[in-house]
Amino acid sequence: MKTSRSLLSVLLIAVFPGCQWEPAATTPEQPGAATLGEELEHPEETPGQQPKPQSLARPRKPELQYEGKTLRDWEAESKSDSPAARRAAALALGNLGPAAIPALTELLQDKDPDVGLAAALALKKIKGKK
Repeated sequence: MKTSRSLLSVLLIAVFPGCQWEPAATTPEQPGAATLGEELEHPEETPGQQPKPQSLARPRKPELQYEGKTLRDWEAESKSDSPAARRAAALALGNLGPAAIPALTELLQDKDPDVGLAAALALKKIKGKK
């Protein structure tokens, strides 16, 4: 291998005067170095590649909550057998904003008129916030 190294050095110096060739030192003793024919455990990763810092990762949107329950919790509550629970869910959904509109439009057609009224009031509240 020493012959090819010196031949390459001569060629580089001939083409680029003042240039010296020094091969990258990748020996099995170095951490992260792979030998010829050795497969990486994770082919999508390259040796020496650093993971993205957390500060560059896209921040997650906080899940909408009202009184300690998420939007999904209130949507599930709006399908309860209890009219009082559905009515409470409608009023709570009104505090969660536009994301709750699909659930509230379903509640408008509830068999209990008080639940439908609560859904209508919640939708009016959301419209006023826009």
